[in-house]
Amino acid sequence: MFKFFKGFNKNVTIDDLKSFVEKIKRVYKDKYEGDEVVLSCIKDATVLCGLASASDEYGAICIGKLKNKPGYIVSLGGTDLVNAEENLGIKEDILSAFNQDNEYKKNAIKAILKAIPKGEDVYIYGLSLGGMVLQQVIADINIKVNYDIKAAVAIGSPITDVNRQKIVFIEDVNDVVPSLSAKSMLLSRIYRRYDTHIKRNGNYKTFIGAHALSYADSDVWNDVDIFGIINGANSLVIDLNNFVSFKG
Repeated sequence: MFKFFKGFNKNVTIDDLKSFVEKIKRVYKDKYEGDEVVLSCIKDATVLCGLASASDEYGAICIGKLKNKPGYIVSLGGTDLVNAEENLGIKEDILSAFNQDNEYKKNAIKAILKAIPKGEDVYIYGLSLGGMVLQQVIADINIKVNYDIKAAVAIGSPITDVNRQKIVFIEDVNDVVPSLSAKSMLLSRIYRRYDTHIKRNGNYKTFIGAHALSYADSDVWNDVDIFGIINGANSLVIDLNNFVSFKG
């Protein structure tokens, strides 16, 4: 709890808040133009995961066929308290944080099984709540048996499940969310050794800014490639003609 309040700067002004809102509007796309989108760094993955919240056209679960590699990409969006049609609220945050069954997880698994042929390579990304659900999804036996998870990256998310392959966690040091789960709070030293954790300081004035903007900031994350490798050169190209979404 101390860390939660430590991340809040009392000197934040109304102008800071207005600037924050404008940055949100600029950073998160409501749609992609053209026939393809190139993802080369963590910022690109964050924007893809945020597409569901910024757009009226897409659900929380987006699945696209890749053009530059065999396989598919899956993105899982974060908490959305506005859209009542999707299971992206506080209930899912709490259930997933304690690694409990929830509708978002079920819908994500169902969407993957429906949209991606068995035996395909899968690259999966999750933002905030989506990163918690990501861990539950790749731990599911139906996903383990039917797909080869080539990359799994959780952005601004706490540890919820370790009964799965190792993944990459992207974290801003001023973001409290990566600490808000039973495993992250109680057994962080043990569980954090299992995965790769990349931490940066985006120098945002509040934990809200760190959570909502840092991960979409090229200046902070442009040297971390789309697989979560520092100074890597990997990229993924999505075929937008084969891009679908499902409700979370």
